[in-house]
Amino acid sequence: MEIITENNREKQIWGEMPATLSEKAFRRLSELIHRECGIKMPAPKKIMLEARLRKRLRELGIKSFDAYCKYLFSPKGLEMS
Repeated sequence: MEIITENNREKQIWGEMPATLSEKAFRRLSELIHRECGIKMPAPKKIMLEARLRKRLRELGIKSFDAYCKYLFSPKGLEMS
């Protein structure tokens, strides 16, 4: 019998999501946000950015933050942004 915890319940609903955003990916995304929007994303904002990106990853069916960066910085991803 499986014990359903809040974490397990979340995995059942959303599927397996990446634990954290790599430093390299965070740097690339924060530079893009600053360049395009003028918003600075210092290191303490990393957790907030992860939380906001999780919904976008689910919508696109992308399984990791690194895969999202690869998509976003591709010609197709930049075109869609």
